[in-house]
Amino acid sequence: MTKTKVVSYAVAVAILCLSVALFVSTVNFYATVSALEVISAAALVAFLWLGMLLYVDSLEREPVDCIIFCFSLGVCIPPIIASVVNEWVHENFGQSYSNYLSAPLVEEALKISLVLIVFRLLKKENFGIIDSLLYSSTVCLGLAFSENILYFRPDGFGQTLCVRGVTGILHPLYTSMFVIAWERVGGWKGFILGVFGAVVLHSAWNYAVHQHRPFIVDLIIWVVPSLSGVLAIMIADARREAGIVMNRLVEVPEDERVLLSKRYRRLWELMKLWVRLRYNESVALDKYYLASTSLAFARENQLDETKLLEKFESARKAVQGDKQ
Repeated sequence: MTKTKVVSYAVAVAILCLSVALFVSTVNFYATVSALEVISAAALVAFLWLGMLLYVDSLEREPVDCIIFCFSLGVCIPPIIASVVNEWVHENFGQSYSNYLSAPLVEEALKISLVLIVFRLLKKENFGIIDSLLYSSTVCLGLAFSENILYFRPDGFGQTLCVRGVTGILHPLYTSMFVIAWERVGGWKGFILGVFGAVVLHSAWNYAVHQHRPFIVDLIIWVVPSLSGVLAIMIADARREAGIVMNRLVEVPEDERVLLSKRYRRLWELMKLWVRLRYNESVALDKYYLASTSLAFARENQLDETKLLEKFESARKAVQGDKQ
């Protein structure tokens, strides 16, 4: 990851956000709520869930430019195509077809297409199902960001913010059905099962929220079981990845292996911001974790480890130097 890439992607996202803000201001959708407030609210919902997902991936930090790239894809491509198609279906066939058939099919097809492109482009950064879910969820949160802008209205702005905040994980949750099937089953069978699961869950939620039941009931019936299943799979895979790191790095002595443990990494994720602010320096432990994970998975997949081993030894010496 280079600073040039980060800056370029950040500028791209800023331009997209500014374009949406100008569009909202021009057409005057929001009489009493400014475009800036709408953009800020939508961004708050998206980045809240994105932050939680990034925390789950404690074994190996994904490059910032990759996260920005995935989010930008979700922001600009699916909302435009989906809105045009869904509007056409609504005008010609009615709202029911648009809500329960067109929206799930079109939106999931767009998200899954982008997710497969991301998997192909970022193949070297993908170590397992957790990374796959993180990248797919980032694409989906980009779509949710743009979609949320259209949901916010002057009347009931606070209530809408709360509801969209709770349901901000829905788009990543739908597409996670595809990612899990793609990673666990594979091939055409996994592809078909994944697409079917994503579309059915999306359509079922759209149908449920139009049945005039209490909102909490729909969450308990549809979101809680699905989200619990995805989290269970992520936890199991996190343990598997932690085991790979511990078992493959045999040259690390016993007294240093605590640094590689999953529990220590979780603790570091909570305290490293304070350490950075307190000491105002780049912390070598981040590079050590990235190098250790990359080397362990290279050995697991029987890939060339020469350069990775050099980076690991260099990062390890830096950590040992900080401890002395």
